[in-house]
Amino acid sequence: FGSSHLVEERSSFFGAMAGSRGCLPALAAIFLLTVPGSHAEVLDQQWAWAGLADLSADFQYTWSAVRLASGGYAEPEMRLVIIAAASADEKGFEDAEVSAEMLFATPAAEWTRLRSGGELLANETGAKYILEFDQSSWISLFSLLPGHDGPFALFAEHSPSEFEEGFHYLRDQRGLNVVMIIEHGADHGHVHEQEHEHEDEHEHEDEHEHELAHEEEHDSEGEHGHEDEH
Repeated sequence: FGSSHLVEERSSFFGAMAGSRGCLPALAAIFLLTVPGSHAEVLDQQWAWAGLADLSADFQYTWSAVRLASGGYAEPEMRLVIIAAASADEKGFEDAEVSAEMLFATPAAEWTRLRSGGELLANETGAKYILEFDQSSWISLFSLLPGHDGPFALFAEHSPSEFEEGFHYLRDQRGLNVVMIIEHGADHGHVHEQEHEHEDEHEHEDEHEHELAHEEEHDSEGEHGHEDEH
């Protein structure tokens, strides 16, 4: 059956169930989740990671993905949307998100497939790519070319950290890591937790070393005191 016929049948079904008001919310949820092309279906196609970075048109940036130690990439390919943001703040990022939602909702046939060595062009209207990772190589590289100076929002189907094995996922032509002004992702908070854990470990180590040094100094003073008495 076509989707229009399916919607018509389900609409009739809901009409027949109108007398059972308690059933309608649950039935409506089932309706949205199962109708092809509904918003609920599109949600599965959204990004897992997003970031906002200030880029320069004078620079060529490199987006990289590295094969895992197990021998393969975390995923064979990844969707990536790049949109110029109006400002380098939450407002600019949120406005870019609206455009990203529309781009992610487009059929796969309308996305540009890009193999390792290809160019990612960043502009105001937004560009959508499917990055195909080179399974025969330990690393896949893509050149990111901003159309102008300013903030750009990036939305990735998978977290870039999944593809990091000694290499930061985005670097400039000098080899320096590009730090995101704003970053949202499932593992981003976890990274900060790890950093805080390491900081706490160092603090405890410093305190322990200080206590040992104080004890040694105290013992040394005690020994000199006994020598003086003799």
